[in-house]
Amino acid sequence: MKAYPITPVPKQTEAEVTKSIRSFLHRANIWHFKHWSGRFSRHGISDILGIYRKQNCCPGCGAVTIGPIPIAIEVKKSSWRPPTATNRKAFKAHCEQVAFINEIRENRGIAFFARSVDDVVDGLGARDRFSGSKKEGK
Repeated sequence: MKAYPITPVPKQTEAEVTKSIRSFLHRANIWHFKHWSGRFSRHGISDILGIYRKQNCCPGCGAVTIGPIPIAIEVKKSSWRPPTATNRKAFKAHCEQVAFINEIRENRGIAFFARSVDDVVDGLGARDRFSGSKKEGK
């Protein structure tokens, strides 16, 4: 029996993924900016930082905006997988990124790794708001 591959995900560089995510955030009217790390900046700070105003619907009163909620998105290329301890430099950087993400979460923010716009929609918990971003049931 011949196995047929599932539709392949196009490989994108981190820069291409970042551009797609920022375009989506702009269209979704989510304030954000690209953080550029420098020689004297703190290690592990996520690539995209912003403020999200989540919309919830409560019975009888319509849409209610909750927020502002800080967001931190660590962008990775589409084929990224977490590094192993054998690659010490990449593993150390990954641990610093995880520590920053955990710090944001501990302070009532939303933070996650993203390899696509779909990861961002899911990370924001906004699949119902942006249902056109990913096909239902997949």
